[in-house]
Amino acid sequence: MKWNCPKCGREFSKQKQEHFCIKPQNIDEYIAAQAPAVQPKLREMRAILQTALPDAQERIAWMSPSSTRRRRSPSTCA
Repeated sequence: MKWNCPKCGREFSKQKQEHFCIKPQNIDEYIAAQAPAVQPKLREMRAILQTALPDAQERIAWMSPSSTRRRRSPSTCA
């Protein structure tokens, strides 16, 4: 049975398929799109990564936050 997201109208074969209606452009947008209950943990993980890798570049990769340092991805958060 097909399912359409009531927010964005996309059609999925799986009922209530998890997805982003709009692709997050940065880490702040990604965290804001998550359930309120998990947002504090995501912010905490981000702070830990920023402390451990202050020169890393943050980006969205594969629809998830990631940190890249010297063209390597030492970690993925979320």
